[in-house]
Amino acid sequence: MGLTSLLENKKAVILDRWFNLVLETYPPDTTQFLCRQKDSFANPVGGNIREGLSAALTEFIASFSSTSSGRLDTEGLKTGLDRVIRIRAVQNFTPSQAVGFVRDLKAVIKEVLGREAETAGGAGEWAALEEAMDELLFLAFDLYSACREQLHEIRIKDEQRRMHLLLKRAKMISDDPEPEKDRAGRDRGGL
Repeated sequence: MGLTSLLENKKAVILDRWFNLVLETYPPDTTQFLCRQKDSFANPVGGNIREGLSAALTEFIASFSSTSSGRLDTEGLKTGLDRVIRIRAVQNFTPSQAVGFVRDLKAVIKEVLGREAETAGGAGEWAALEEAMDELLFLAFDLYSACREQLHEIRIKDEQRRMHLLLKRAKMISDDPEPEKDRAGRDRGGL
């Protein structure tokens, strides 16, 4: 049995352990709620995290099995990772904490597969798997950075809108499309 087959056979156990590690990064009260409430409508954060991890793990295994170089098909992985990263990007996590759950996947796989991994794929296949997991971590960080950039752009646009409204209320600017004219009827040129 190869390493890919072993990953497929143990996927449910890996997913459960990985999900629990992600939940442990939250405060105890939040963790209890996320674990206890299984309904994805009553618990959209927990549901999205679980579904995102499941999709990412499925794509990771499929991508790893289809490559011999350790290079992943990142397009398929982005969807699952993005579901989790978007949640963590708006929460009070440092960047390393926000994407650290991807690093935890390596520990979970080592823990779940144990000695079977050593005999299943040999050192070469295990090295390729570790390289693929590192690439997954870099992808998660890229997604996190893009999400944070998007959040900053939204905040900047919101501040600009607020400033515009304040200036308009103070009658310092006008939404009138015609430029202001001075007493002689000339354009003030933005003055």
